[in-house]
Amino acid sequence: MSKFESKKIMPRYTFITILMTMVAIAVIGKTLYIMMAKRDYWMAVADRQKKDSVSVKPMRGNILSCDEQLMASSLPEYKLYMDFNALREAKNDSLWEVKLDSICQGLHALFPEKSAASFRHHLEEGRNKQSRHWLLLDRRVDYNTYTEVRMLPVFNLSKYKSGFHTEEFNARQRPYGSLAGRTVGDMYGAKDTARFGLELSYDSILRGSNGIIHRRKVLNRFLDILDTPPN
Repeated sequence: MSKFESKKIMPRYTFITILMTMVAIAVIGKTLYIMMAKRDYWMAVADRQKKDSVSVKPMRGNILSCDEQLMASSLPEYKLYMDFNALREAKNDSLWEVKLDSICQGLHALFPEKSAASFRHHLEEGRNKQSRHWLLLDRRVDYNTYTEVRMLPVFNLSKYKSGFHTEEFNARQRPYGSLAGRTVGDMYGAKDTARFGLELSYDSILRGSNGIIHRRKVLNRFLDILDTPPN
């Protein structure tokens, strides 16, 4: 005699089948709702997670003498900025308040032409405005100085936690100073454009051609993916 009691078992299977069918219908309904009613919203969200065809400038070429002595070369320089909105979103406002005096003293030690009190007033002004691109210093700094600023409290965190970020430029340097300066040429520093001399005559060759990257946001940070290298 079979022990299978259909009168007890079948209602359970029927209930499970109906429940799974309802869940499947709900999933399909939600999918259609997102695809149709919410399409514009999610397309806008997707656009914020990527940037296509971003132009990347190449490093300006070197100028060498006939015996291969370096006459002009490019070195990176940086403008320093603070994103106070990112600092607030990372919930590091209290850390900023605790470390602000140390930050100002450290900046004063690196840039003695400006007092710690002036730095504090300037930083507090930017924070009150919740600026995303607040300039810390009205001039560029070299790589060594940038690394020293980067070691200050709060600034030593990632840019998404501290808000500290930079804008990089190619600064033209001549190892022999003014020697053959008129021949080698010079640059408009703020515009990164040639003024005269070999810099101007061979500007298109020295400048090179821009590369192209696309950016994708992964784990709250943008990753740069190279499409065409600059050269």
